[in-house]
Amino acid sequence: MTPRSESNTLLCVALGVAAWVRWLALEQFAGAHLAGDETYYVHLAEAIANGEGHDSAWRPPLYPLFMGWVISLWPSLDAVRWVQILLSVISVGVLFRVCDRRYGARPAFVTGLAAALCPALVHYGHFLWSEALAAPLMAVFVWCADRFDRMGRGRDAFACGVVLGLLALTKEVWVYFGAVVLVWMAWRQRARAARASSVLAACALGLACVVLPWTARNYLQSGGFVLISMNRWFPIAMGNFYPDDDWYLGSYSHDQREALKDRVVSMSGPEYDAMWQEIALELIADHQPWWAFQKSIRGVVGLYNVRSQPLRFLEEGWVKPSPSGAVTLVVTEVGGYYVFMLLGIAALWLVPGGGLKPLVVLAVLYVTGVHLIANATPRFHVPLLPLFAIYIGPLMAMGRGVGGLPRWQRVGAAITLVAFVLIPLPRSWSVMVDVWNGIGGGTG
Repeated sequence: MTPRSESNTLLCVALGVAAWVRWLALEQFAGAHLAGDETYYVHLAEAIANGEGHDSAWRPPLYPLFMGWVISLWPSLDAVRWVQILLSVISVGVLFRVCDRRYGARPAFVTGLAAALCPALVHYGHFLWSEALAAPLMAVFVWCADRFDRMGRGRDAFACGVVLGLLALTKEVWVYFGAVVLVWMAWRQRARAARASSVLAACALGLACVVLPWTARNYLQSGGFVLISMNRWFPIAMGNFYPDDDWYLGSYSHDQREALKDRVVSMSGPEYDAMWQEIALELIADHQPWWAFQKSIRGVVGLYNVRSQPLRFLEEGWVKPSPSGAVTLVVTEVGGYYVFMLLGIAALWLVPGGGLKPLVVLAVLYVTGVHLIANATPRFHVPLLPLFAIYIGPLMAMGRGVGGLPRWQRVGAAITLVAFVLIPLPRSWSVMVDVWNGIGGGTG
């Protein structure tokens, strides 16, 4: 078998596993009702499909536009789920190819299986949250960045900007990562300074071509500057609602939050954002001088505890599998999460990555840092999962070669892994207790 045919065979196996597992997950949650922000996205998507347009700037627009486009062609939420599953499977192939180009077909196969079996990437194929679109877009972005890193072409830089713009229109936090990408590109082009300016301009142009038309639309609608959405300072304010007597897990009551929301409900886009900015800064000032420490811990706890959408559905009783089915779901969710994340974190420390890996690490640090300041829930780390997956295959291929790496890398990996497990542990334990009670394990 030639290397090319081996690669294609392994790719087909990985894609087959990804499709099969996602189909099983869809069947398991068939008939489950909409939860949380799903209702917002569905309502807006149905309005778009009915020709009423996108009349909101509360959240980034691309995911409801995507859903509305699918519903206009096939008037069914199941059609949206199947298209999302297709995108999720394609993203497995994209990650396979990125890894194949850098490390070979067999490490790429392990990477493909990791992405195919990662519980969050599986289930966000059928849940109707914006992460369902953000994760495949992240896979495509890193594919474009890999091509730029290897060839340094302006068209690949432009493609990076375009895909990053689409990602920003799905999750606004990524628009500011554009500055990091430009610095990374300048660093990669440092030996060819004459081309650097054109490459950076190409990336910036791609990002601007996607984002600025929506910004212009927001200005015409609201009469003020709203880059992508009004939901910029609001999550920062929400992330800083916590009482001093329980800063680790505590939060203000629902009534207190709603009272603050009432202050801004009738405001326009710019006024709305400005008011939440004022509230957020007041809250940050109230928590000094320990704010930075407290928020760092709370952010890690919120972003990386084990609570997932399937566990939430079990906890609330929104799905009711058999007792053995519930236990299987809990074991695969929690076990799969820890296996994937522990391998992924270790891989970022230990796997040699060339010019692409610094960008990947910066992306992980960037999102983690943002949610140390703003609010944090486990679903916010879902777009990062394709980045972890890329290096899991090469890590497994290294085997005992890890022992020959510099000591600082091995120590850094060990400290990060211990912190990842221990800091969110009390919250993760309480989640597991709630799930156990939700499936009837805590009753007589």
